[in-house]
Amino acid sequence: ADIGPVRHVDVAWVRARGVPDAGGWFTRRDLSGGGALVDLGWHLLDTVLPLLGPASIAHAVGSVSDDFVNDDAARAAWRGTAGTGGRGDVEDTARAFLLTADGASAALHACWASHEARDRTTVSVHGTAGSVTLRCTFGFSPNRDATPELTRTRDGETVRLPLPAEPIGAEYDRQLDALPGLLADPASRGVAAADARRTIDAIERVYRCARPTPPVPALAGARDR
Repeated sequence: ADIGPVRHVDVAWVRARGVPDAGGWFTRRDLSGGGALVDLGWHLLDTVLPLLGPASIAHAVGSVSDDFVNDDAARAAWRGTAGTGGRGDVEDTARAFLLTADGASAALHACWASHEARDRTTVSVHGTAGSVTLRCTFGFSPNRDATPELTRTRDGETVRLPLPAEPIGAEYDRQLDALPGLLADPASRGVAAADARRTIDAIERVYRCARPTPPVPALAGARDR
């Protein structure tokens, strides 16, 4: 609250090596619908969209690439599962830029594998009176930063803010603890579906931009008809 209205949010979930189930359903578009954008990007959008407020997403653009998806060295070793040996046809990296109807923006970067040394997640919120940045690692990957770090920058000064120590996975326990109350609250009815619809809409619009439909050649003589 002390950084003022939100103008922009940067979110990134970048794995060093973390392609799941190479050749399995995770990397088959006909079964999964997409790659890193659907998998990791969904969680990033769940984080960023509430920060942007209720305004609709006016514009969504992005790009995808697949430099690592079929590289055995980039597979997620911690999952303990083997792929089918087939080739994946989804993206391992996605970048997107969103702009709301009231002018707030967000940049998103999600990738299953990269040239980085560690798996990291970054959330930076930029307001009219300062910015805050959380550096951590979402999920259960052992190739992570040891401890999360939260900093605030304002008037040229960056300070580290205290965070409670907690075990990996505690955030999922908190979600489960909150679920019964949400299910019992009549005001929560339909909220999850509406949030999912907003997230899916953003993902589909980024895919439409990143995978444009090839132009259909005009038939010979069509102009003369």
